[in-house]
Amino acid sequence: MYDAVDTIHTLNSKRIGYVWSGNITKYAQTAMDGMNARIEMLRGQVIFILAESEDTRNSDEVLTVKLIEKFYPAVIQKSASGELCIPVKFLGSRTIPSHSDISRLRRLVQNTKRLFLPTDPEVRDKRRISEQAWIEYIKGVS
Repeated sequence: MYDAVDTIHTLNSKRIGYVWSGNITKYAQTAMDGMNARIEMLRGQVIFILAESEDTRNSDEVLTVKLIEKFYPAVIQKSASGELCIPVKFLGSRTIPSHSDISRLRRLVQNTKRLFLPTDPEVRDKRRISEQAWIEYIKGVS
């Protein structure tokens, strides 16, 4: 009998191991270590883009586009009309990070760490960043 959780965790529809009484099997731990490394790398990329470009602080879409342009240029192609695009085969794959992962990490950096706060007052209001937090951030930057 198992006295706690008995579940199969999946990653991309592949079996990665069992969790019994809080102990993760070696196979599952290896998969989780790989995910953590990927997330840490992506967090560094998000911070880099937020630091480099102020307009990315106000829009997750702009942040995502600039991050992909900077760190994943091989996936960007020109369409017949000459516009830059990302082929559908890359969306939802692990070739490039998902928009939701980038957005989550941006929220972590801005809301928890209070770094690279939005510059647009409307965005600050929508994200409920107080005037006091903004003033403290500006004092720390200057």
